Amino acid sequence: MTKENLKIILLTLLILACTFPNYEPDYGIGLDTSYMWGLGHLFQNNFSFFKNMIYPIGPLGILKYTVAVEHQFMYSMIFGLIAKFIFVFLGICYGKLLHKSVLFSAILFFILSLLLYFDAILIGACFMSILFFVEQGKPKHIALATLITTAALLIKSSIGISCASILFVGFVIRFYTEKDKKKGIINSGIAFIIPFIIYAILFQQLFAFPIQLFQTFKIASGYSSALNLAVENDFLLIALLWGTILFVPFYVNEKRVFWVLCLSIFPFFAFWKHAVGRQDINHYYQLEFIIFLYWGLVFLVSHKQKNILFVLFLICFSSLLLNAQKIPDYANRKVDINGITHCNNNMLHYNNANGLAKYYSYQNIQGNVLPIEIREK
Repeated sequence: MTKENLKIILLTLLILACTFPNYEPDYGIGLDTSYMWGLGHLFQNNFSFFKNMIYPIGPLGILKYTVAVEHQFMYSMIFGLIAKFIFVFLGICYGKLLHKSVLFSAILFFILSLLLYFDAILIGACFMSILFFVEQGKPKHIALATLITTAALLIKSSIGISCASILFVGFVIRFYTEKDKKKGIINSGIAFIIPFIIYAILFQQLFAFPIQLFQTFKIASGYSSALNLAVENDFLLIALLWGTILFVPFYVNEKRVFWVLCLSIFPFFAFWKHAVGRQDINHYYQLEFIIFLYWGLVFLVSHKQKNILFVLFLICFSSLLLNAQKIPDYANRKVDINGITHCNNNMLHYNNANGLAKYYSYQNIQGNVLPIEIREK
């Protein structure tokens, strides 16, 4: 290991500590939170049930929607740290590969780590792996991206399909630039064998991966349309948002900026469709995260016109925020800068944090438990 790589690892660990999220595992009385408790219970006590369950949240959904059951709180924190480490470490390394200052890349990914949450971090980790693959064509990068995509599919369909689209487009870009059929077959084999083995082990079925993948795409194909509320949107602002994003690669005229657009276009469209089609601030926040990720990576890979790019980013994000004013109860998010405190409370004092989470969860549901005579019927 070189001194430079050790420096990057230490910087990455520092960023992870400073941007540690505030984990609040909890199960309350709402519909969604009840689902989370049910999935956590199945994960702990009846994992085989997932063999016959097709749902937007997968068998590893507890890594995103953690509840205070056994040590699922710890599983979620460890997985989140691993995903963010891959995202930040590869991001700084990629900046170094492009002869960018390590300090510049570290500051950029510190800002992104403050702004992004679970979904965008996981998609970003896949994104960085694929950027390395497109750049260098090494099997280890496609293997890492495939592992991330497999985990994402097992956590939530929307995250998994977004990562899968990045993986697929990365293949297309690499094959177009290299045109090596032999390497293409080898890399395709890696991308298929890894999830095939993981799914076969988890589900105890040899062909679990193709079966589950087909069902996941099938449920996702009608999911957003079924929940479309046709809310009021300002289409001028939406056109401005799309215009700035699509304009960038043609204005800057750099191949890596074009790669970023191609890799992000499918995830961006999916999150945009959910955000503008529903009166749901959570989906709108997810769109904000994807936009931050897109522009962050554009700043990472571009070598010129940084001032113009920043102006375009402001126009893009302002359009998004102005359109958000039509969503009931929308409020601008606050950036959480208490990462060190969260790391200390949740990770370094885990037993206390897990105990408190279980206590608060128990208190939340006490007033809403059905009478015993009804539960025993």
